[in-house]
Amino acid sequence: RPGTYWLSKGWLESGSNPLAEYEKYVPQYGKETAQWLMDQQYQHYRRVALVAHNQSDLDEYRAQAQQVGEFCSQWGMEYDEVLGSDRYVRRLVEVTADLTTADDDFIVVPPGGELRQSQFLRE
Repeated sequence: RPGTYWLSKGWLESGSNPLAEYEKYVPQYGKETAQWLMDQQYQHYRRVALVAHNQSDLDEYRAQAQQVGEFCSQWGMEYDEVLGSDRYVRRLVEVTADLTTADDDFIVVPPGGELRQSQFLRE
């Protein structure tokens, strides 16, 4: 959905999220300026969602993501969780290994080939 701020295992582990940013900004700029910076950056988001490829990652990172979600509720964001899939990446690897397995999800252009707009249009 548009207006979603996505959280993942990697983003949470690296401290790249609104709550961590705010905590970094306060000592640098003071509470008032830190809050203004955060308001400017996040006021148009409507949802903060934790996305993971498996249930165990959702379970492991839920508490941390919920803390971020609670912080983001000041901008009207709702917290959500999404169980994702690595299917597309797996298919990409398969197709790269054997171009004859390409389906409608991929456009294969041979070396020196030409890519045309019509190849993107499904009939």
